[in-house]
Amino acid sequence: MPILNGAIKNEIEQDSHEMNLISLLKIEIEQNSLEMNLISLLKIKIEQNSLQMNLISSLKKIPQIIVSSQFLSTAAKNKKQQTLRKLPIKKISHFYLK
Repeated sequence: MPILNGAIKNEIEQDSHEMNLISLLKIEIEQNSLEMNLISLLKIKIEQNSLQMNLISSLKKIPQIIVSSQFLSTAAKNKKQQTLRKLPIKKISHFYLK
């Protein structure tokens, strides 16, 4: 992780407009690894810059997207298992060969 910290320091030196955002990220990561708190800090900071608002809107949806994709994956797997249970044994081996 020292490499990442070095990269953050370089970024702060190069662009003072990002200093507060990067500082908030660093503090929040050290205090709490849950990404929802990190997203809250991003939202507070980026509301001051309307050009990046769409990015935050997308970031806020990431946990929902992950949960949805996991749910859909599980649902598809369950549906396939139910289909396999209904098939006669001869057709099950054919189903796996496809």
